[in-house]
Amino acid sequence: MVNIHYDEETGILKMTYSGLVEVADIHRFIDHIRLDDRLPEKLIVLHHAEGVGSSLKMKDLLFFSKEMKKGTARFDSVRAAVFTKNSLSLTLSKLYERLNMDKNTKFKTFNSERAAVAWLVEI
Repeated sequence: MVNIHYDEETGILKMTYSGLVEVADIHRFIDHIRLDDRLPEKLIVLHHAEGVGSSLKMKDLLFFSKEMKKGTARFDSVRAAVFTKNSLSLTLSKLYERLNMDKNTKFKTFNSERAAVAWLVEI
């Protein structure tokens, strides 16, 4: 399950995952990015995925990578950090990180929330 919240005060789109992350959760996130017109042109996203499990497979990551690039194309830049201490989530996130390298997107995985936030807001 994923909870999506845009914090207007910090300018960070916060994704909080709990339980088992399913394909439908990722679809919801991609749709949110495509459709939410409140999001700034320089999008900052924090994925909080501490202690979650996942049913995602490699083919899902490849599909989501392509779909995410379509969704993020409308932004000048996207900076996304994933915070997790779960080894499965860390591995999947690192794979996704490699798939999402392009000119307007920076994506990085952290095992410390403090480090993730610091990287997101650095200039």
